[in-house]
Amino acid sequence: MSSVPAPKPITLLSDAFGAMTVRVIGMVLLFASTTLAARVLGSEEYGTFNAAFSLAVLLATFAPLGSDRIMLRNLSTSNSTEDAAQETAQTHHTTAVVAGLLFVFLMTAVIGGNAAGLSDGWQVTLFLTAMMFIPVALTYLRQWVAVPILGARVAFIPEQTILPLVFMIILGMLKLLRFPMTAFSAAFSFAGIMLAIWFWSIRGGALGHIYRIAIRQKITFGAVRQRLKTGLPFTGVALGTAMLQRSLPLVIVATCGF
Repeated sequence: MSSVPAPKPITLLSDAFGAMTVRVIGMVLLFASTTLAARVLGSEEYGTFNAAFSLAVLLATFAPLGSDRIMLRNLSTSNSTEDAAQETAQTHHTTAVVAGLLFVFLMTAVIGGNAAGLSDGWQVTLFLTAMMFIPVALTYLRQWVAVPILGARVAFIPEQTILPLVFMIILGMLKLLRFPMTAFSAAFSFAGIMLAIWFWSIRGGALGHIYRIAIRQKITFGAVRQRLKTGLPFTGVALGTAMLQRSLPLVIVATCGF
């Protein structure tokens, strides 16, 4: 078996300090991008966008059904490129099955929302959620693959720093061009940026090498079913953490009669 091509080894302490630094910078950029988005979109449109993104985060966390945690554990105990690619492919296939079912459910709720008594606001929120949660899920999976291979600091840089920075630039450009600033334009811009950064981050290096091999892996439905069964106990822990972080916007819009 070949070994995963890795960058220069770093100590646990330096990686932890680097990851903390990246997160602090990311918090500043997130605050700035959130403030700019709220000012540009206005309270109503930003509320819709934020509610949809919060729900997208919850669904993106739920979609792997704990298989991402299994992948992280296995990648952390193996230096084999083939094993890493197999784990990556299996987890992405598992997530794709669940994400496909969630997407169909969301779009069914949007299309049949009037008959089911859903308000227009919730139909819009569910539609925007359907557009964003798959890019978010891909982003999370890339991070779980990257952490044991590249280290936490490098793994978190694209989403913690580049994503909010590019989002602010795009918002500023759309504002200057007098493009209609709505929850739709913000959600589609954000989803597009996430996908672009995802493609960019897996284009080369050790991560790109693993993804290229993973694409060629043959994953059976039986393997997907077994991974779902194994990872299911981890779903509650992952979803509980995400709910603590992202459920507040949903509670606010629900209690305000949205």
